Amino acid sequence: MLVVFTAVLLPILHNLTSSPQMIALENKQSVRLTQTSKGFTNGIGPVKVGMTIGEASRVAGVKLSQKSSGGEPSCLYYEPQAGLSGVDFMVTDGRISRIDITNPQITK
Repeated sequence: MLVVFTAVLLPILHNLTSSPQMIALENKQSVRLTQTSKGFTNGIGPVKVGMTIGEASRVAGVKLSQKSSGGEPSCLYYEPQAGLSGVDFMVTDGRISRIDITNPQITK
């Protein structure tokens, strides 16, 4: 039951949270990625799994820079350029596929 729930609802949630209208709404509200951002199963603060780096940078209000990860060209890591440490975004085929949070302020 849970597998079906996840397989059916996650793509729907992604479409709702990463639509251009939702991104525009978040930009208008000046949502930012900060030390007080909350972590969720589908993202952190305004940044959601499934977004492109450009979309995530816009809603976060901070540029996400590529880290040297030594991985495959289709799988890269990005981090906020300023304001937040201990958060890395794994990007697979151009979209955020995982968010690693090691910042204890966020994981509380």
